[in-house]
Amino acid sequence: MKEVTPQVELIAETKMDFEHLQSYLDSIGATEYEPQATESDGESLVMAAGKACYRSWQPGLNPNVTRTRHDARDYIGNIINTGHGSVLEHSSVSFLIYNVSRVFTHELVRHRVGTAFSQESLRFVRLVDIDFWIPQILKDEDNEAGEGVALIKEAVEYLESVQEKLAKIYEIDERKSFAIKKKLTSAFRRIAPIGVATCIVFSMNLRTARHLIPLRTSRHSEEEIRLVFSQIAEILIERFPHIFQDFHSRRVGGYKEWYAENASQPYDKSDYELRNLERQIEKMEDSTGDD
Repeated sequence: MKEVTPQVELIAETKMDFEHLQSYLDSIGATEYEPQATESDGESLVMAAGKACYRSWQPGLNPNVTRTRHDARDYIGNIINTGHGSVLEHSSVSFLIYNVSRVFTHELVRHRVGTAFSQESLRFVRLVDIDFWIPQILKDEDNEAGEGVALIKEAVEYLESVQEKLAKIYEIDERKSFAIKKKLTSAFRRIAPIGVATCIVFSMNLRTARHLIPLRTSRHSEEEIRLVFSQIAEILIERFPHIFQDFHSRRVGGYKEWYAENASQPYDKSDYELRNLERQIEKMEDSTGDD
């Protein structure tokens, strides 16, 4: 057994083709509009999608539009404030999440809207070593002798040895047929802990991300999924600062709990409303200056 820590890597994201966007702009006479390269192509695409909806590339193209926003932060901020979330769905990201348990992946795949999943298959991948993350709560609440954590490690190491013994008993390495190897491997995985470390490729659009981050970093979520989505939040907020400009965090139970004015909120809405009131007061004080 090897003790591991859940990790997140951003491995892909939406790419913008400015040349072909310009071809469209030329065709409708949007000569004054210059496509902006924002912090990310994903944010540029969100701006393009929003402007396409209203033909608001520049005043005059739509007789109803007399002024337009060109600053990315202002434009996307207005989209977020008005709830025009559908344009956020055009921009997607893909993460490779590893050293996570099947406890985590069982919870993750419940989120099926605006997402895609490809998980390491223990039908094909035979277990030899079992990597395992031990939740911090088990360490924090253990007795002075550390008997709880020691027992967990002992159990995982035993199950690891069972995998090796089964492989020898069924002589899987001597088998010529991959089909038989696959069936035996699939059977062996039933004698593995649900906490066995695995990896999963997880893709979602940014509207879904805004929805999931507050839910899954909430103090009421399971510890491992909080740990992972805190990492996801840090990555996305840095990569897409305009789309996540209204996100804030506080530390609860050892992990960051993220919340936003215009995204799904955790259960403690009274706490959120109090914090939102505090922020409004701070803004008012900033605008009035020192007495």
